[in-house]
Amino acid sequence: MDLINQALLLLQPTIGSALSSSFSKFDQKWYNSLKKPVLTPPNIVFPIAWTILYILLGVNALLIYNSYKSKNRPSLMDNNFKNYMIVYEIQLILNFIWGWVFFGLRNLKIALLIVGIMIILTICLLIQSWNVNRTAFWVLVPYFIWISFAAYLNFYIAF
Repeated sequence: MDLINQALLLLQPTIGSALSSSFSKFDQKWYNSLKKPVLTPPNIVFPIAWTILYILLGVNALLIYNSYKSKNRPSLMDNNFKNYMIVYEIQLILNFIWGWVFFGLRNLKIALLIVGIMIILTICLLIQSWNVNRTAFWVLVPYFIWISFAAYLNFYIAF
């Protein structure tokens, strides 16, 4: 059973990514018509970056799970891990919704609000990770940097 839990933690972000991309149809013509900042990477960078970041999110969750499960922290497993996972799951759901709002609904300002909340939640995850497993913290840093960059791009395009 524990192996199944670990596999689910590792694969959940990647599965969510696949679902998200199927729901938020990428309209190349519309996206190319948007005024984007000079720092906008080529379109090919996005799926590569997101694939790596979703893998890192899964690794982060797995490291946190194993840290709480260890013999050194058995009393913390219930509440602290559940609290971590609630923030983690909400952040993943918002990540899923962001693509739909930005590309599907083309509501750039609501998408910006969503990515702002994602940044706040990721800061909470970073703080918790730092206190539980420093490797988990560092694994999450690239995701934080990327969504902060996404917020910059979203802000520029929206305004």
